Amino acid sequence: MKKRHLVMVEWIDTAGGSSWRAEDEDFGTGCLTHTVGWQLKSSRKAITITSTRNEWGDCLDRETIPRGAIKSIRRLE
Repeated sequence: MKKRHLVMVEWIDTAGGSSWRAEDEDFGTGCLTHTVGWQLKSSRKAITITSTRNEWGDCLDRETIPRGAIKSIRRLE
């Protein structure tokens, strides 16, 4: 299995909803979110991490977070 860095990404998640609401109702500005996982890819546009890996290097629960939403990335290992 390839060595990966374990990181915690602090980012602003979007705000929204899927039920009927008035057009001018305020959903706020998103919420501060912390996601921990192994860094798979990193570019100027986004970082991709996974929270679960097996002994063969397969992964589950991959997430790509746009750089514009990221406040900080901290290496945990």
